[in-house]
Amino acid sequence: MSYFSVSPTTGYYRTTLHPYKLIFQIKTKVVVAQSSTISDYGLSLTSIADVSAHIHDYEFLVDVIGLMTGISAEKEYVRDGKITKMVVVELTDHSGKVECALFGDYVDQLNKMMGKAGDGLPVVVVQFAKVKIFR
Repeated sequence: MSYFSVSPTTGYYRTTLHPYKLIFQIKTKVVVAQSSTISDYGLSLTSIADVSAHIHDYEFLVDVIGLMTGISAEKEYVRDGKITKMVVVELTDHSGKVECALFGDYVDQLNKMMGKAGDGLPVVVVQFAKVKIFR
């Protein structure tokens, strides 16, 4: 990679605990480099117990995996005057349970996948989830 800069990471939606981020410029060049030690999907799974341990909004986005052990009825949610679909799913792993609110297109994606699901509890992976006390 060439023609880029590095700066401290700030803000409320940070995808990693790393203290720095890469800033691409117009002339930035990136070349594909294959390595079996780098995951194709880049998941960094966090246990549900660790997610639940945050009593305040957490500034880093997390990846979680769990069995979907519950789901709410689809609701309409109004934010800033806009109406969007919302559903709350309960995810369970070996360390506990957590509720995860999905909005908009993610509700449609979940419904589509559930229509294709077989018997048993589905395994759900959520990437880049915002940990937030939802009111």
